[in-house]
Amino acid sequence: MEREHGSVNVSSLLAGAAIGGVVALLYAPKSGSETRRLLKTKAETAREEAQELAEHARRLAEDKAHGLGLSKLERKVRKDKEMDNKTLGIGFLAGTLVGAAIGVLYAPRPGRETRGIIKTKAEHTAEEALHVAEHARDRAVERLERAKSAVASAKKRAEEEQQEEERATS
Repeated sequence: MEREHGSVNVSSLLAGAAIGGVVALLYAPKSGSETRRLLKTKAETAREEAQELAEHARRLAEDKAHGLGLSKLERKVRKDKEMDNKTLGIGFLAGTLVGAAIGVLYAPRPGRETRGIIKTKAEHTAEEALHVAEHARDRAVERLERAKSAVASAKKRAEEEQQEEERATS
């Protein structure tokens, strides 16, 4: 059971990552190198703020747990049950965020350009599909005409042979 549960989590993580990455490539505001440079300059400040927030959240959680009178074991059991209920969604969300981050960081060009390229290729593909469909229709009509001609010819031969047999028997 645990193995199935783990594979579902990995699947949801990968599905989310794929979706997040595609969306990020389509809507990246800047190229990946520009985005990485911008993030590098702000990373230190963000790390310090995150550490402060994490410490504050840890203190609040401890205060809340002590206020409820729960032992560490009881808190762990409750936390495990809550996590089991949220794992699939969290995995998908985490994958989406990771995929989006990777997509934004490594986008070869801004999303506007990527969408334009995709639109152009889609239009080109649609035109090619129309040409292929027209060609297939022309070949089908040509083969239908040949088949009609062959049927008419076979019918004419059959009628002629039947008339010859009738003459021969009379």
